[in-house]
Amino acid sequence: MLGPVGLPRDAFTYRAIDFLAASHPGTKITLVPRTARGALATDMLATLQNELAAHQYPLVFWQAGSVEALRSIPVDDFRRTLSEGAKLVREAHGSLILIDAQYSRLMNSKVDVAPYESVMREVALASGVTLFPRFDLTREWVNSSRIDLERASQGERQKTADHLNECLGKALATIMGSDTDPPPFSK
Repeated sequence: MLGPVGLPRDAFTYRAIDFLAASHPGTKITLVPRTARGALATDMLATLQNELAAHQYPLVFWQAGSVEALRSIPVDDFRRTLSEGAKLVREAHGSLILIDAQYSRLMNSKVDVAPYESVMREVALASGVTLFPRFDLTREWVNSSRIDLERASQGERQKTADHLNECLGKALATIMGSDTDPPPFSK
């Protein structure tokens, strides 16, 4: 699987792989990080072009939307980039899971994330790829006071982050085909 580079081993994508591996004993699952935190979708598109030309990846994770929203990238450009990437993965006989932004009150107070969220849903639907709705999940957890990293005390911050990654990992593993309980959303 192709995913973001520079992730700590306890990041939710790694946790998802752990859950998936536990539910499918004997299956080797490897995450191959290739892009850096803070990269634009256009950066990932270039990475996809190079990686898919050189290797076969059955599954690609593509986290996008946050950096584009923060940098006010035109949503039509964002849509074209994601659509082109989805096409590249499909032509390489792989599956794509788009992963949207994590909900943040702070970020939402500074930028309008909604257009980027809409684009990700549109591209997923039009391209026949899976959207992992991290934004909706984390917003629900924050609004229901179940997991709120921004309001966690300094002493509880790491524990809260670990819990968040655990919950996101389980939800992502469910989308990928583990035997965990289904998440509160559909493909």
